Amino acid sequence: MKGLKTSYCLWCILCLYVMQLYRILSVCLGSPPETVTWEYYDKDKQYHKVGPMTPLEFYQQYVQPHFNVSDKVTAELIACL
Repeated sequence: MKGLKTSYCLWCILCLYVMQLYRILSVCLGSPPETVTWEYYDKDKQYHKVGPMTPLEFYQQYVQPHFNVSDKVTAELIACL
């Protein structure tokens, strides 16, 4: 039971740090946008515009297939949680 209690306490501390980090970044850089529009030129010099979409939708559609963040979590971090 003691190990479970310690893991819960570490999880609570981690959540507090993440909330504080989000607040600091929001004050310094501004709040994240609700929607994004991605504009780019491909290798053939063709213009493309994707969006508007939420940052989460952008991640799921364009980033996650190439770089899945959940695959990058280390075993040490999982052991702490």
